[in-house]
Amino acid sequence: MRDLWRGMAILAALGAMGLGILYFLKPPPLPNIASMVVVATAPGLPASPHAELMTALDRLNEAVASVPDQSPEQTLHRVSAPGHGCRLIWNGRTPSILFGRSPILPDSIATTLADCADAVYRLH
Repeated sequence: MRDLWRGMAILAALGAMGLGILYFLKPPPLPNIASMVVVATAPGLPASPHAELMTALDRLNEAVASVPDQSPEQTLHRVSAPGHGCRLIWNGRTPSILFGRSPILPDSIATTLADCADAVYRLH
């Protein structure tokens, strides 16, 4: 019986030592990554994502409507040609937005739509 108590005491001591070592060797807490994110907006667009998208859509709508004697599709086809600044690709008659550019510039769908609006305004 004495050996059993001695074995249990040794086992408890080793367990307590192991827990103590684990407590002091625990990894540091992870930083709050969400607080490190810097949200950049495109020049001329609001900071709110919803307002940014709505402003970009309004600008594109106004730009396309300002081109005389062309349908919106014809205008968007012209400005989506390489070198015109509007990052659209066409699958038949359906446009798709390509977004993602240099890491130092804002990267959003709203920025791409604003770029397309600027390209349309440069047509005239």
